[in-house]
Amino acid sequence: MTENVNAPALDILLGNRYRLVDLIGSGGMASVYRARDEVLGREVAIKLFRVASTNADDFERQQGEIAMLAGLAHPGLVTLFDAGNDETDPLHPRSYLVMELIRGADLRNTLDSGPLSSDDVRHIGADLADALHYIHEQGVVHRDVKPANILLAHSPGNDTRPHPKLTDFGIARLVDGARLTATHFTLGSAGYLSPEQARGEQVGHPTDVYSLGLVLLECATGQRVFTGKGQEAAFAPLTRDPVIPADLDPILAETLRAMTSRSPESRPNAHEVALALRGIAPIDGFQRSVAPDADATAAMMVPAEAPGEATRLLPLPEAVTAVLQQGPPPLPDTTEAPEQPRPGPARATEASTRVRRWPALLLAAVLCAVLFTVSMSVGAFIPPADTAPGVEYPAVPGTIGEHLKELQESVEP
Repeated sequence: MTENVNAPALDILLGNRYRLVDLIGSGGMASVYRARDEVLGREVAIKLFRVASTNADDFERQQGEIAMLAGLAHPGLVTLFDAGNDETDPLHPRSYLVMELIRGADLRNTLDSGPLSSDDVRHIGADLADALHYIHEQGVVHRDVKPANILLAHSPGNDTRPHPKLTDFGIARLVDGARLTATHFTLGSAGYLSPEQARGEQVGHPTDVYSLGLVLLECATGQRVFTGKGQEAAFAPLTRDPVIPADLDPILAETLRAMTSRSPESRPNAHEVALALRGIAPIDGFQRSVAPDADATAAMMVPAEAPGEATRLLPLPEAVTAVLQQGPPPLPDTTEAPEQPRPGPARATEASTRVRRWPALLLAAVLCAVLFTVSMSVGAFIPPADTAPGVEYPAVPGTIGEHLKELQESVEP
């Protein structure tokens, strides 16, 4: 890596406590060093900002990040241990942050080796969504969620998977506080901007959800979603949606599709994303339709029996329809049939039974329908058709009641 002219010589001691060891990385506003805490005897990461005394906006931004990080504590965030000012050069003091040293690569370098498994994508995504939900609850919007700002903590031989840590709040802002950047000035990284960021609009929590969706889709496919340079990548979200592969894990695909909606109002919040990716509640789980009440359904069922079949429950309309659609059976041909002995009062002959079967079934269906209607109107329960003899049905006054009684008696065995 090319030496940074603003980087101090190594072996320098900051605050009479933190000794810089080597350069880890460098960005536009700061350099990050591996250092040793001489008091506690542990390794830490030092983020040393560029000289900002000549630029009031940069200095305000640095102090804003320090104050912001000092109030945040979450397993998905890089922990801030300390902060101070390097006054080696009194004319050009520089702020620095002392943070936990994450042993592992950032997500950008990890993806150079190819896509991650669906399980790893869901685990990493859920952890990051939890972290975003936490900072959103604190009134903070990160505004620069991208692979390079996600560190993967991993202890070989101990951990079964990497643990993501969100870092670099350099352009984050407090939702309810003063903005640290000029109005309508877009900050973020091209290729990971939300549509509202690309338009230079005010951004809120949904913009972090959108950017995380692009990051997770890249993790799953190994390909950056919006390619190109500068404005081409920055403005791509304004005209097209990310392509979700058809063979992607269904839970992951459904969640990513919701996260990358071009409408901020249509996106789930970070907590809903975490629940979905962990398989606890689907992304549309808060809009699931409720199944009809089982007891109410059972009360609207009557038994229907077919020859040679066991008794089964059918909805009342289906039972009535089934009877009506059977049609009358063919009448027996009695032209030359010998006269049958007259049946006793307790049992009908087979021929008369066949002749009377169709009217009886029709009357039974009509009776069931009428009694069901009446019972619904008075709040009564209609027992199944196989109710033991002797059970009385609700009395219906007037001529209708007399006809119903006659119909009931004509079909009783």
